[in-house]
Order: sequence, then structure tokens, then C-alpha cells
Amino acid sequence: MIIHGIPGSLVELLKPVRHKAEQRGLFPHDYKALEHMGDIGRVVERMKRLYEGESFPLSNHILDYGIIAENRFIEDIKYYLRNQEGHLFNNAEISCQDEGFSGVGLTVHPDHLLVMPQVFFYIETKNWTPAYLNRKGKREGVKAQMDHTKTIMRSAFPADIPVPRAFLYDHRGSFQRQLDGYEVIESPRALLDIIVQEINTPRLPYYEKLITVLDHDLYHKKEK
Repeated sequence: MIIHGIPGSLVELLKPVRHKAEQRGLFPHDYKALEHMGDIGRVVERMKRLYEGESFPLSNHILDYGIIAENRFIEDIKYYLRNQEGHLFNNAEISCQDEGFSGVGLTVHPDHLLVMPQVFFYIETKNWTPAYLNRKGKREGVKAQMDHTKTIMRSAFPADIPVPRAFLYDHRGSFQRQLDGYEVIESPRALLDIIVQEINTPRLPYYEKLITVLDHDLYHKKEK
């Protein structure tokens, strides 16, 4: 299993101080660099200290929790699928904008895209408390976010690549396994049980093409 990219919540956390983070060697450009930085909780605390003395407020706890949950998902997938062929793309930039079609909301960054010879999954991660989830519109907002992400992927991918099967990884179990239209899992291990059922199915005809699309055309587009 090859891991691409770092948790999207971590990227969001560092946006206001990215220049300083890069100067101090605290901006991990890939997952291997993030691993070398140590425990994810301590990494977040070190990075948050970059905000001290700045004119903007410290990051909110939602991002902190998101980083921990997304990193947990990545670590578990890497461990359980360590001997399997495949790729996990984290926070890949997917856009259906071009010269004649542009606007706000036409670019998405799905938390995780898991691509294996027989599997193409989209996983959105949430680490929300029940109290936060129960605020007006929060649950509906998650569904709308996932719906929108799937719509953009449908437009951005070549016609022969279908929309991936979508899951919500509910790190705290706040959703009680319920989100209209989506499968909710409460641990990465639950997703692995689903993957095992797919192993003996035919190889995806678009597998190699999808890897190329994600790894070159979309994922590294912002680095060119």
C-alpha cells in the first residue's frame, strides 16, 4: 500500500502560518515526512505554537480532532493493508474547472481515496462530538458535503471511471451509524472487512488509469 499526501485538516491548520512552518521544517510535504515528526498529538501542539504572537486566533478544536482521526485512519489502513497492492490518496485536489467552466465550489479535497485492484472507495472522516453534531444543520451539512464531492468527481474523472463507493468514517460514533445515502463505519477495521469481500471480484478495468489520473493529473497539479 502506497500512501500519498497528509491529512487535509493538517493542511487547513497550517494555511495561515505555512511560510513559517516551512522555515522551521514543520510542514510535512508527504506522509513519510509526517511520520518522522513523531506522535501526531505532539506534532499538532508544536504546529499550533506557531500561531503564538500572530494577529489571527489559534486553530479551532475541530481541526485538531480532524487531524487525529484522519491520521488514525491512514495509519490503520497502512498497517492492515501493508502487503496489499494499492494506493491511499489523502486530500487530493480534484477539480472540474477549465477555461470555459470555472467558479467557487468546483474543486474538492476528499479526505481519503482508496484505490486497489478491486476497490475504489471514497472515505470522509469526522471526529465530532454528539453535541457538535446535533447543532442545527450539521448532519445535513455532512451529507451535502459528500454529495457535492461525488458530483465533482463524476465531472472531473474520465467517463469510464465511475464514482467511488462512499463511506463516512465516524471516529467518535456520534452518527450512530446513520447518514442518509451513505455507509457509516466507526473504525478503519470495519472498512477492511468490506475490502476482504471484494478481493475475489474481477480486477477493475480502469485501475491503472485511475492511479495515473490521481497521481499525476490531479494530485500533483498544485506542485507544478
